[in-house]
Amino acid sequence: MSFVANYAVGNLLHYKESRKRLIGKVTPREFDCLLWASEGKTDWEISVILGISRSTVTKHIVSARDKLGAVNKPHAIAMALRIKLLR
Repeated sequence: MSFVANYAVGNLLHYKESRKRLIGKVTPREFDCLLWASEGKTDWEISVILGISRSTVTKHIVSARDKLGAVNKPHAIAMALRIKLLR
């Protein structure tokens, strides 16, 4: 029983520290792009909404993806939701 409690507390502490570290790394524009992508918007639609070029949206999403350690855009969105970066 003690092992399970220690494991659970260790995971919680690791999760909280990882969340703090990742939230601080994502820029506000990367956050905006991830947020709109999580709403199902395409890169082109996000570019129109934010008033930036499509290639800039792609660069922001790739940068956020790299910071989150994700392999693709859907994985980055899932990770951002998991750490409650996006709500």
